[in-house]
Amino acid sequence: MNGIEKISQKILAEAQERAAGMTAEAEREAKNLLDEARAAAEKECAEIRAAAEQRAQTAAELAQQNAAAEGRRRISAEKNVMINRAFELAQKKLLELPDGEYTALLARLAAQAYEGGDAELVFSEKDRGRCGQAVTDAANAALGGAHLRLAEDAAPISGGVILRRGKIEINCALEVMIRLLSEELSPQISECLFGKGA
Repeated sequence: MNGIEKISQKILAEAQERAAGMTAEAEREAKNLLDEARAAAEKECAEIRAAAEQRAQTAAELAQQNAAAEGRRRISAEKNVMINRAFELAQKKLLELPDGEYTALLARLAAQAYEGGDAELVFSEKDRGRCGQAVTDAANAALGGAHLRLAEDAAPISGGVILRRGKIEINCALEVMIRLLSEELSPQISECLFGKGA
């Protein structure tokens, strides 16, 4: 081997050594980049999974709160229906009172509504025939004079009486009286039907 071949081999050996070093360095760098990318992807996946779990938990809590609120709303609506039925039943029972008791009730309502002067009592068509004159007579007796007279017309009410003096009317119809009482008595009725704090 002559000198040129030796130099060529030396250059070739150094180039191969340098290439092997560069290849090893590139492989190390590629491995580091791959490890970093894998770690970043795992971190991002964990963050996405945690965010998704948080969203799912929040959605589940919201759905549970909505379901509980809807349940409370439905229960409240059903309680209101039952309370209204109680007042409807009370009105029905009043309308079904025996004539004497019913007459006394309407006479009391008329006497309490009376504010002076001449007035007339207006009844439903049914009550006008059933007890209109008897209520008028009983109310006048309670007031100590003949201040009230039986109206010739009837009112579109289910029961009770309307005291009319000129254009002024005091409505003592049972449905009106029950509605006014229902606003005041609903809490007590609710407590009777559903217990305290219901």
